[in-house]
Amino acid sequence: MVLPRITQAISRHFQPERGAWVQVSQAFTGLFFMSAGSWKLYNYFLTGDQSMYHHMQYWLDKGWPPWWYGWFMKNAVMFHDTTFAILVVLLQFVPGFMILMNIKARVAAFFLLFLQCLVFLGVFGHTNFNEFVGLSIWMALFYVLKPANPADMDTRVWWLLKILFLIPAGLFLYNRWNYDDPWLRGFLYQKEQLTKDVMSSHIYVKLALMWLIQFKVVMWLWIAKWWIRVFLACMLLVPKYSVKAGAILLTLHVFQVIIWLNGTTGQGTLWVVGMFMFVTMDHYMHYYHKEKYEGKIGTQWKKRCQNLCARLRPSS
Repeated sequence: MVLPRITQAISRHFQPERGAWVQVSQAFTGLFFMSAGSWKLYNYFLTGDQSMYHHMQYWLDKGWPPWWYGWFMKNAVMFHDTTFAILVVLLQFVPGFMILMNIKARVAAFFLLFLQCLVFLGVFGHTNFNEFVGLSIWMALFYVLKPANPADMDTRVWWLLKILFLIPAGLFLYNRWNYDDPWLRGFLYQKEQLTKDVMSSHIYVKLALMWLIQFKVVMWLWIAKWWIRVFLACMLLVPKYSVKAGAILLTLHVFQVIIWLNGTTGQGTLWVVGMFMFVTMDHYMHYYHKEKYEGKIGTQWKKRCQNLCARLRPSS
């Protein structure tokens, strides 16, 4: 009796036409930015283990920001580091709460977009940070452009967002390339790290994984996952397969977090949330604009290609 009622309640509230999964992904996004603000509040003010001043100094020592922005950081932000730290906490926690509760989400996202762009400039010269911060910029931009009713999202705007999504996705693949993910040496290094440390979500997960990677098929699949990611990233722009490709990429990110849980930072978590956002919205757009994605547009392009081939074909 209980299970059918739960199933009925889920099917009633999570129908595709309601865009409910888009709302769920929005809740996760809000929670992520709230946790980012809470982390800074805890470390900057409650424990004092870290400070914005030291973070900024580290970025400057590495030479990551452009010279003009470095001057601003040194003479303004670091000079009033406590004030700016309070602003950063507020500009992450409060907009995150507003996005979670769907209260003026577009206004909240604008403030998040502004803050994340400033952070992006601070770590401009570091591709690992650019990937992470770039994805957060995309997420904030998504909520700036998303109407209150997802059904009102213009398909051209969503296509623009899909193209922009490939920038952090490309940076992710580039960074993993630098870590030798596509090659055997990268697999051997990761196997060594997994053997030394309990990185997985549970010791039994680690033991099961260590047993599986003894087989050559699993080993080559592990190495091939980088190339699979490249192929799936390209498929995100193919309307017919974009949702399936996004779902597989989301699954790969989830498995990566499970495997390396104790070594996973906010970067891994943000990719799970960001991919979930992408998949839920893309699925909704496919459902709501099915004729544009799979019907009229595909038919029109097919006819255009046939007419072009007919013109180019030499007459007998």
